[in-house]
Amino acid sequence: MEKKIIEIENLKFAYSNGNFTLQDIGFYVYKGETLGIIGPNGAGKSTLLLHLNGLLEGQGKIKICGLEMNKDNLKTIRRKVGLVFQDSQDQLFMPTAYEDVAFGPGNLGLNKEQVDKEVDYALGVVGLSDKRDHLSYHLSLGEQKRLSIATVLSMSPELLILDEPNANLDPFSRRHLIDLLKCLGNTKVIATHDLEMVLELTNRVILLDNGRVISQGQTREILSDQSLLEAHGLEVPLSILLKR
Repeated sequence: MEKKIIEIENLKFAYSNGNFTLQDIGFYVYKGETLGIIGPNGAGKSTLLLHLNGLLEGQGKIKICGLEMNKDNLKTIRRKVGLVFQDSQDQLFMPTAYEDVAFGPGNLGLNKEQVDKEVDYALGVVGLSDKRDHLSYHLSLGEQKRLSIATVLSMSPELLILDEPNANLDPFSRRHLIDLLKCLGNTKVIATHDLEMVLELTNRVILLDNGRVISQGQTREILSDQSLLEAHGLEVPLSILLKR
């Protein structure tokens, strides 16, 4: 039987103003899957992602890698979940690329040799080995995004959560990022407006709107449903339209 990495049942969440953002959310993700989360602005995609490592706490049931999301398990869960924020400036806060990537392993209590090994591995995976000693804020946006991914890969997560990973990237950097994500064997959840990227990277998608799951299923099936997408502010990817 396939292992479920994420299990969510009846998740509800409201911000302090009382407006419900998430209502009766339920889905699962199996080990090795890449799940896309799509929907218009304000649908609740980012809010949902922040529940997957306990940065936000709603009502309902969440299990990550078989562990219930609660205070006792939170530290362990956060070691298993690598969250990549939309804005790399929220992820990168140390002077150099090395220091940014070393921060997580260092906090786990690894010695200098072990930290160096994890940093070299993570920077190598994202193609930034030659930027090891560069100032993080001097890197291009595409390089900063890949460095952000390296900061979580250095922690050896089972699950990667990415919020709008290609935001503000030029076409070359976008392609580099997609190719990188294709090569990563981690279970992944990607929230994005880029439906062409969703089509290329994911095997299942969830359509979220007004804090509710509107539809979920195989990626090509959902992204080919023109009436469904247009009803929720989205368009069928051009690559699908051209094949009709």
